[in-house]
Amino acid sequence: MGKVGKIIIGLAILYTIPKIAFSVQANDEKKKIKATYSEIANTAQKSLPLKIDKNVTLTSVFFDGDNLTKYFIVNNESLLDSSKKDTYQIAAKNETCDANKTITKGDITVHYIYTLISNPEKTLELTVTPDQC
Repeated sequence: MGKVGKIIIGLAILYTIPKIAFSVQANDEKKKIKATYSEIANTAQKSLPLKIDKNVTLTSVFFDGDNLTKYFIVNNESLLDSSKKDTYQIAAKNETCDANKTITKGDITVHYIYTLISNPEKTLELTVTPDQC
């Protein structure tokens, strides 16, 4: 192999190594974030139910490695008004994305599931994906 060939191979290696290192680092960061969310969900679960306000109670939190799911019960049917779902979705997106940038870095989807305490068939589900943030 000639001198030019060796230089080209050397440059290719110099170009590739940082990309590989960044990919490994990003993967490690994602694993750490997911481990943290798992720990947070497990810890939070132990102190539930938690009254959020006079109408809403957080009853459970689960993390399965990709999805953080929060379950709430509500005592006021007007809070589950499906005609306001778009407004609620925007609020959920803003709260989720603004509060914690690790949602995007960890590639985590957040689900909010609200159930009417007097009628468990009546629910409102909101989902925020990392690409929305």
